[in-house]
Amino acid sequence: DIETTDEVAEAVTTQETEESVTTESEEQVPVTTDVGELNFTSDKTIDWPVNGEVILPYSMETTVYFKTLDQYQCNPGMLISAGSGTTVQNAYLGKVTNVTSDNEYGNMVTLYIGNDYSIVYGQLDTIYVKEGDYVKAGQSIGTIGNPTDSFQEEGSHLFFQMLEGETPVDPLLYIE
Repeated sequence: DIETTDEVAEAVTTQETEESVTTESEEQVPVTTDVGELNFTSDKTIDWPVNGEVILPYSMETTVYFKTLDQYQCNPGMLISAGSGTTVQNAYLGKVTNVTSDNEYGNMVTLYIGNDYSIVYGQLDTIYVKEGDYVKAGQSIGTIGNPTDSFQEEGSHLFFQMLEGETPVDPLLYIE
């Protein structure tokens, strides 16, 4: 069977701009491949990534009390209460620049959102995105995991951080 030129042209023109990624749970998550310019600026707003209360606020100017660690220290992000397994929605259009894990914040995803701003999501279990993916606001990036040893007393939550360059900034200044 040889395809005609018309059939090949039709197949090419009907290609979708999104591809599906299979996750550990076999859930299909659309990943955006063409999004235009990443253009976050300080006068724009971001969405809440999960529904929940802020259980530990951003605080780089003063210290806040960490129950599990039983000490006061600065907090470079905020902790938003959310049950294990809760889906985390991306807060602003961005490109995944890093998927890592550490002992303090667990599995983490970092998205570059433009003009030297990034968002970091931590305390994740399943991650639906990979480095290089473009993710629209509202798309699922993963699920909340069990808290790491550093945050057992705080319970399941999302670690949510915004960075301007390498400097943490208060996400509440931008959340709508």
